[in-house]
Amino acid sequence: MRRIALTTDAAACAGCYTLAATEGGVSASGDAPLGIQYGLSHWLEAMGVRFFHPSRTFLPAVLGSVSPDAFGPHAPEIAERGLQLHTLHPIESYFDLWEPGEDNLADAERTLHWLVCNRGNFLTYPALNDIALNETSRVAWREHTAAILDAAHLRGVRVGIGIQLFGRSSLQRALVLVPEEGSDVSEQIGARLALLEGLPYDSFNLAFGEFFGAEPDRFVNTVEAAYDGIHARWPDAEVTATVHVGAFPDTRVTYMGQEQLYYFLVRYVERPIVPWLHTVMYYTLFEPAGGAYNHQDFFEHRDYLLEEMRAGSTIC
Repeated sequence: MRRIALTTDAAACAGCYTLAATEGGVSASGDAPLGIQYGLSHWLEAMGVRFFHPSRTFLPAVLGSVSPDAFGPHAPEIAERGLQLHTLHPIESYFDLWEPGEDNLADAERTLHWLVCNRGNFLTYPALNDIALNETSRVAWREHTAAILDAAHLRGVRVGIGIQLFGRSSLQRALVLVPEEGSDVSEQIGARLALLEGLPYDSFNLAFGEFFGAEPDRFVNTVEAAYDGIHARWPDAEVTATVHVGAFPDTRVTYMGQEQLYYFLVRYVERPIVPWLHTVMYYTLFEPAGGAYNHQDFFEHRDYLLEEMRAGSTIC
């Protein structure tokens, strides 16, 4: 019989834990709720268990002995560790998160469990635009989403929501903050955010599409209006912005005397927005990109990242 004792340590840092051999087995002491969950997962992995997919866990026929290397203090090396789930790829999570239902909710909780077993602490995924068009869909989605948020927070996982800024750029049917051009921006943003009111999100990710740009001043002003609208309702929420890729004629702009990629305009927003630097597929910031999204490389993104780091900005 294998035994582990889990104890909370109020002095432990976030996600930190200590595994120790005891006379009766093993103890894991850490912060709650994440640290003790991580300690339990680490102990199981040390005996050969593998959490390789939300719906599949490998259990060895015989549990192995725990190596001495597993014992001692453990602390996360990265502050935010998690998943950004997509409506197009991968599709495994679609029914769990976007389609209300008792079975789907159970699968969503299984995904959260898998995330924690892999030492994650953050989950984000976009809302779809059907909640703005159909009240029946919206009511069911809100109930489903509220249950997911409760389950995540119980486990210590922060949850973010993705929202598209402009309707023109929304090719994946995401919820759009400004669906109509020429109408009052703040009024449109307020109406769309009201659909989410009462849901305790921790983070909001603003997306700007992949193939279409906007006039720079309009972009900057609209992002600031979105930030203000979010913080009027969720004052403690983080706001992030995806710095995407796409070297097309409509996504090259000149602003403040600098020719640049449209997505980089978020640097001029006078709000504390965290940029999320995005590349695609297997390409890094330091090697050729082979023409992906019309880019021969992602060196511009690399330089943007380094510039923000030198300035002491928070960036992902």
